[in-house]
Amino acid sequence: MEPIDQFAVGFAVGQRGGPGGTFNVHGEGVRPAAQSSDLAAWPKDYRRGVAKGLMTDRNGYIVVDSRTLDDVVAVLAPIPAAERATVVTELRDAVASSEFAYAVDDEDCTAAAAIARRAAKDATGDLAAAFDALATEISVTEEEG
Repeated sequence: MEPIDQFAVGFAVGQRGGPGGTFNVHGEGVRPAAQSSDLAAWPKDYRRGVAKGLMTDRNGYIVVDSRTLDDVVAVLAPIPAAERATVVTELRDAVASSEFAYAVDDEDCTAAAAIARRAAKDATGDLAAAFDALATEISVTEEEG
């Protein structure tokens, strides 16, 4: 598949297998990518799509909770750090420019921000900064919400 198609399929899988989605899709398209470091079986653009889809509901609103962020961090882990930083920055931008789904509560935001902060502590350089910025954006929205 072309990279744009890999992203589209990954986005659909992430969206359908994320919060409020289908367990089978999560089990077949999200979990295996999260548990594998094989970029041939689970290409970068697919993983990028899954990460964004996991954080986007069917109406375009942002959804976050601890499972979502755990999955996002794991799915993106095999991607080289510089490229991963770009993806995490894209996710931060999506959070900044969208609204949270009505079902996302303060507890969800707190848990998701903690996971992003933990990922920042485990990273270095631009990747650490990107995860920290994502955590801050989730936290700011929580405080405003």
